[in-house]
Amino acid sequence: TLHRRAAHQGVSLKHVQAAAAALGCHLSRTRKVDLDMASGLLSVTMNSPHREHLVVLFRGTILDPEFGGWLWEADEYLAANAARVGTLLRPALG
Repeated sequence: TLHRRAAHQGVSLKHVQAAAAALGCHLSRTRKVDLDMASGLLSVTMNSPHREHLVVLFRGTILDPEFGGWLWEADEYLAANAARVGTLLRPALG
């Protein structure tokens, strides 16, 4: 089960990995992210206000469900939200 505070603070990457594993999908973490080639769940750090956020990255395009599911070019999204790249979760190989 997810932590009680998840509804107020969001879920951690550890919780996302645990939920995916329970569904049979094992996710690996990487901090080396090529925004134009990588796909997966990307954590970003917003600077104003300071907070962590999770978006979907697919080969240079970001889907942010928080903003009505808008699609952004990755570089434009990061610039518009004063955000920086965090950790990428993607299906584990093998």
